[in-house]
Amino acid sequence: FNLLQKMGWSVGDGLGKDRGGRREFVRVKKKSNMKGIGGDGMTNEDTFREATDLYNNLLSRLNSTDPEAAKEADRTPSTIKGALAKRNLYGRFKRTKDTSSYSSKAMSEILGRGKEKKADSDGEDEEGD
Repeated sequence: FNLLQKMGWSVGDGLGKDRGGRREFVRVKKKSNMKGIGGDGMTNEDTFREATDLYNNLLSRLNSTDPEAAKEADRTPSTIKGALAKRNLYGRFKRTKDTSSYSSKAMSEILGRGKEKKADSDGEDEEGD
């Protein structure tokens, strides 16, 4: 509060460059569900209804003789292809983080432990002389 006042802000002004932003405090609300931050309030029934509508829309486009609907159906595989490409990209990131197949030597090199042991053994030889 004091920092804002030192910068020229006064009570009743909004936040931001032009002081036109939020003027009231941020309110805390208690969550009563387990949907996470930003989770929508859709129930299982709503989700099922939406998925059914998408499926019915797809079937109607595939079964129609309208050339415009056929063009839309032709675009659908590219959307699916893009979704699969994103999934494969995520899988590559996930595989690079999997360290279960690494040897103990490789893990010590990655974590920087191998160099310290080598430096310690070199230091012991010098002290022993």
